[in-house]
Amino acid sequence: MEGDLAEIATMLDCEPPVLKWAASLARTLDWGPLRTRLLRGSSLAKAPWHEDVAKVVAAQSPEERTLLATLAACDAPFAWDVLEAVIPDVSIDGICRLEDARLLRRSESAGVVAFVVPYAMRAHLQEERSAAAERWLDAWVARAEVLHRAGYGPSARVTLAELRIAVPLAARALFSDATAERGLSLWIATSDATFFGDAIAFDAPAFSRAVAVADAADVIEPRVHARLVASRALLERGDPKDAGSFSRTARRTISRDMARSGASFGRSHGCTKIARAQRRARST
Repeated sequence: MEGDLAEIATMLDCEPPVLKWAASLARTLDWGPLRTRLLRGSSLAKAPWHEDVAKVVAAQSPEERTLLATLAACDAPFAWDVLEAVIPDVSIDGICRLEDARLLRRSESAGVVAFVVPYAMRAHLQEERSAAAERWLDAWVARAEVLHRAGYGPSARVTLAELRIAVPLAARALFSDATAERGLSLWIATSDATFFGDAIAFDAPAFSRAVAVADAADVIEPRVHARLVASRALLERGDPKDAGSFSRTARRTISRDMARSGASFGRSHGCTKIARAQRRARST
């Protein structure tokens, strides 16, 4: 249940009114099923705070409402590079006004500035924001693939901090048939950051879902990576037996002519072995 609570709190941006609403639903559904429904974007009961949010949105200018609807289509924080990819002519003043009105939340980690539209606002604008949702996913996939190549070296801390904020978006995209393959691409590109700074609970359904999506696509490299990420998550949870099974399957999946995947496997497998050794050291 702890993993369910942690991930639900993250998805709902830890907003007290929204968490209270989630707790009322969990009394009927329980936290596990509620977590699954939130990941899938399932329609839930109309929240009691919708009317308050509607009043705040209505008070904005038409231009700001249009900008807010586009920003709300991103189910995760976003950095400025991703924002400009989705809205090339974005107004800095417009972003500042939305932040001043508390319709946009700003955070900073390792020098990476990120913005997010609070969950209550995203839920209220769900119908208006659907058209832009795939543009955000495409922009994040492109950005993450660039960042993934800089995941090691002097800029690693900054790179991982930015990749980390896309992990929840990747997890959500995996559970929609329309976006599952792109969600898998983003999941793999952000995999180095998955274990950085509590990006996602280690018992999250996204780990096994990524394996299922990769198997359905039947492309070797994603199948290997998805299993290695799932293997390390199992190690972090203290399940070395199942972790070893995923790792061995990944090793068998690699063909001899896959030089690129072989190198990636070696790096990821090395991280898995380090995680296993660290867990053994903590248990002695």
